[in-house]
Amino acid sequence: MIVRIGRPALLFGALAGLALILSPPALEAQSAPQYYRDGREALRRGIPDQNEEVLLQGADSFRRALNLNSRYAEARVGLAEALIWLGDYGQAREQIRLARELRHTATALDLLEARLLVLTDRIEEARRVYRSVLQREPYNPEAQVGSAILSLSEGLTESTLDRLRLLERRFPENRQLLAALVEFSWVRGDLEQVERYLSAALHYHGNIPAVQIVAARLAIERGDALQAEYHARNAVSLAPHLEEGWMLLARAAYIQELYEEAFTHYEQLITLNPENHRAWFARGVLAARKGDTARAYSSWERAQRIRPDYELAGIARESILIREEPLDSELRAAAARAYRRSGRELEARFLHRQAERHYRRGLQISPFDTVLRRNLADLYLAQGLWGRYLQELEILVDMGVSDRDVRERIETYRMLRRDSLADRWEVDQFTAPRARSRVAIFYRQDLQTLEPGAGGFVADYLASLLRTSQNISITMVREGFEDPVQSLAAARREEAQLVLLLEARVAEHQVALEAQLLEQQTGSELFSRTVVRDGVGRLERALRDLAGEVAARITPVGTVLDRRFETVLISLGTIDGLELEDEILFRSAPRGERIGSGTVTALDDLLAEVRYVPEGPDTLTIGRYSMGAPEADPVETPPPPAEAEHLSRVHELLKHLFRLP
Repeated sequence: MIVRIGRPALLFGALAGLALILSPPALEAQSAPQYYRDGREALRRGIPDQNEEVLLQGADSFRRALNLNSRYAEARVGLAEALIWLGDYGQAREQIRLARELRHTATALDLLEARLLVLTDRIEEARRVYRSVLQREPYNPEAQVGSAILSLSEGLTESTLDRLRLLERRFPENRQLLAALVEFSWVRGDLEQVERYLSAALHYHGNIPAVQIVAARLAIERGDALQAEYHARNAVSLAPHLEEGWMLLARAAYIQELYEEAFTHYEQLITLNPENHRAWFARGVLAARKGDTARAYSSWERAQRIRPDYELAGIARESILIREEPLDSELRAAAARAYRRSGRELEARFLHRQAERHYRRGLQISPFDTVLRRNLADLYLAQGLWGRYLQELEILVDMGVSDRDVRERIETYRMLRRDSLADRWEVDQFTAPRARSRVAIFYRQDLQTLEPGAGGFVADYLASLLRTSQNISITMVREGFEDPVQSLAAARREEAQLVLLLEARVAEHQVALEAQLLEQQTGSELFSRTVVRDGVGRLERALRDLAGEVAARITPVGTVLDRRFETVLISLGTIDGLELEDEILFRSAPRGERIGSGTVTALDDLLAEVRYVPEGPDTLTIGRYSMGAPEADPVETPPPPAEAEHLSRVHELLKHLFRLP
């Protein structure tokens, strides 16, 4: 039977054939499997040196494969891996979910998901995934090693380290395992084991950039800049795109005071990745060293635009503003305006103490900002501190502000304060003498902190917070000595009574401040604390909390200003935390013998009226010292065991280990 085809049908068939020829799959030069193979090849080339450009090519190849076949599960797994290396964890998680929907159950997907869970701080979930893999494949090397490394997050005990050592005998060349043994032996201070595992890692994997990076970082932490430079140069020669290698190379040059060389390395980092905020910060520090403040400011501003939560850049900029800029500088004024806004926001949330810190910091930067001064005055009024409020208004008048509103307020509050202690005793409470403790601050920068100059800027900011205390006078802020005795000697020359030794560690997602307060004359320890903070505002919170703890350890010491029979006026008040009926001690000197006690009967901002009772002969005269009754010594929590001392660092190391190529 012959079937005749009409011209319309023939034309339709021809068009359909042409559409098939011209369809996207037909026009593609490669098939989905070929794109998948291209993606795997890009990962093979890009992962060792974390070359973002090559990794992006790999991700693009996987996406092209999925455009041709959306149910290509292996391509989804490859895309998820590429996204993890690129740091896009949210999209990586989505690709893993889609692969699961395609019923892709390969062990490789489980291991990839476990790695992603570790990198996103979901340690317990990652541990469950490894357990699931080991139930199916008890001898899977990656699951065994990964699970053993995660056990260290529960504590650096001998049993957990023994587990790693057992695996070392099974997998003596496993790169991740050797790196973990190196890192955690270092945390425990077992230098002999560090050298053994590092030698093994370099022997088996010396051609792997990540291993050279581990060796360079440990050399930095040991203070061996030459060895760090050697390994960092090896890393960047093996992987010219590896940012961490250039960062370590620059840090090694900075430690050796090769500042021009360090600057060149940071510039190379910025060329590789213009969004590297740490490199911009370092560039600003080196520019400030050369006196190029304009370049320093612009570098730090760029760092903060890239990472708005990068507090170190803002603190550095303010520190240089205070040191270098003239008082009428527009840069100072702009920084003060920012503190005005933040102070008002805090005040609106009834966070008065934080608001006061912001207003005071703004006035440290721009002392003649009258709006900030008004804001601070209004804050004192809201807290019922009429004396402080009146003082701020009078400072405004001294600064040339004499509008009608200010004059009327001064007159009003002078009348309201006619019965205040200051007026009744005819004393200017704000100039009344008090024995302020003179504190010298010596800082060290933890060798894990790669940003140059970070320790100095952190110490400057801590000093600015302590200066807001009525009881503390900061005599000096400088880099500390290897031997604390030298710091004590330097403090003695400055007539400091107390010495604060500060070590700062500023990591990418965490801040740790270790402080030790010493008595200058004897060197005896009065206070020791380590403050660790992470999350938003971690650096400011750590500094604020540490300043509060240090200030709380320094007992307010006033002086006897006047005496009328058994009624005594002293230069301590509400601001020092005194309340009616509090007990006051009187001594012959700040740490001298006790000569009497008394009870607070009336208060002003910085004054207290006390009913005095002598102990023995009445020797109380004007100029003697007074202080609040000591509370019971706080219960000191015992120091953590050596195995758990650095657990805060362990979580950082876990992320580092699970990013190892």
